[in-house]
Amino acid sequence: MPDWHRGGNARHLSARSGGSPVRGRVVRAVAARQPGRAAGLPVAPAGERSMTLLRAMWAFLQAAFALILSWATDLLTWLRKPGSVLKSCCAVLAVICFFAALSSYRQGQRVIVVTQQFTQCEADRKAEADAAVLKRAELESNVADKDAALTAIAERLQAEADNLAKLQARNLALRAETEAATAEAARSAQAFKQQYDQRPVECTAALKAMAQACPTLGGY
Repeated sequence: MPDWHRGGNARHLSARSGGSPVRGRVVRAVAARQPGRAAGLPVAPAGERSMTLLRAMWAFLQAAFALILSWATDLLTWLRKPGSVLKSCCAVLAVICFFAALSSYRQGQRVIVVTQQFTQCEADRKAEADAAVLKRAELESNVADKDAALTAIAERLQAEADNLAKLQARNLALRAETEAATAEAARSAQAFKQQYDQRPVECTAALKAMAQACPTLGGY
């Protein structure tokens, strides 16, 4: 839109706003940003603008496809003409490029497969390593529990052995005391027997008289 037209619209809106300078500046700014709306011209909605843009893009793509198709048709027509060394070289190069691309594609597929296999092997190795670590931790825990149980059993056995040693020492002491008492009793009995056997004749006569007087008492 020309500048004079835009300025005229702004002045027209300013006149309609009542002549205020501030309001006139605001109206002029709005008119500068939306000239069509300020001039009373119809403005297309956002949906219609999007549809117009899509139609333009579709037309551009159709034109580009038609151009590429035309180039391909011209190239095929040119290649069909016999008697050209350049055409033969281009055909050979095209075949070589095709097989090179096919070989590269196969190599790429092989690399992808090998990479996937390597990734799977790494994941399996990591899983096995984690499982081995867990198994080792479980075995170490079991061994620690068994060691603790064996230590407790050994301590109990040592305590029982100490008690048994004390009982054996006490039995030996009691046996020694019993043997000493038995020996003392044997000596006392032997001394009494010797004294009894060596009693005087008067004592023997007195014992016989006592035996006759008290027959219920004996053994003296």
